[in-house]
Amino acid sequence: MAKDAIVSDELAQKFATEKDTPYLRFVRGEGLDIISAHYVQSLRTVELKPWARRGGNAVFINHEASRTSNDCYVLVIPPGKSLAPVFAKDGSVAHQYFWWYHDGNRALRVGDWKLVADPQKPWELYDLRTDRSESENLAGRYPDKVKDFAQVWTNRAEEFRALAAPR
Repeated sequence: MAKDAIVSDELAQKFATEKDTPYLRFVRGEGLDIISAHYVQSLRTVELKPWARRGGNAVFINHEASRTSNDCYVLVIPPGKSLAPVFAKDGSVAHQYFWWYHDGNRALRVGDWKLVADPQKPWELYDLRTDRSESENLAGRYPDKVKDFAQVWTNRAEEFRALAAPR
């Protein structure tokens, strides 16, 4: 573990309830250490553990008090492997969709379509090609698309719940 990870006792107590989230259980299940800190002075002091699924050594840094998705993985790419193809000109990582869930907010992006919902609210649908500001909710006009996308979102949520379940 990093010897110079710094966080005040007061801050650590304030966010102690975030120590056992489903996502952190998933990270532990991957065999990674979790550094809970506000600041890590040098990543060179951080001990990395094997991360079989990614084929390298890594650690997860849980930024105390961030309350957003500012947590990160530190991963060493093994010799002979490279991320260069991802960053090559005209190169991209193909995804069927982007899925997210944070503090009860749900969303799915498929191409130019975005399905989104605030906590405890119904799904809204936007065509970002023609409505980048998400001002015209098209859910009533395309109920089948909402139903299909919502099912994709729910299926992925169930996969994550299964991965994050205590073992």
